[in-house]
Amino acid sequence: MKEHIAWHETAEIYSKAEMYEEAVVCYDRAIEINPLDDVAWFRKGFTLFLLDKNSDELKCYNKALEINPKNIDALENKGAHLLRLNRDQEAMECFDEVLEITQRNVCIWFNRGMALKKKGKYWEALLSLDKGLELCPDDEDALRCVDDILMRLI
Repeated sequence: MKEHIAWHETAEIYSKAEMYEEAVVCYDRAIEINPLDDVAWFRKGFTLFLLDKNSDELKCYNKALEINPKNIDALENKGAHLLRLNRDQEAMECFDEVLEITQRNVCIWFNRGMALKKKGKYWEALLSLDKGLELCPDDEDALRCVDDILMRLI
């Protein structure tokens, strides 16, 4: 078990050093030792995102969620990934799943707002963004998005 943790920690060090290819190799070793480590699967997916390996990223998030359906990080990132792929409805389902678990996740409110904005549901988007801004009032991206929506509504 200690070897699994060592590979996981080494992967984190490589990620922080922006050595993403090396980090993926270490996550693979950690997963090889403990294939039920949903966090390693999620982190590998996020690292693949940083490497722009889109198809593999989604597979990793799905594996993490298969192991732990309440892995908020995997749900959140899967939703953001689906949103980038213009799979808006699936993204919204991920965001809504997170909101069933917790209402205190700033990123989910912002990502949900962005998805609603893309669909042209501006008032709903504003409500979602507003809930995120209640938790994090100085988020510049969210404030820009709100400004953009308000300009569209004028």
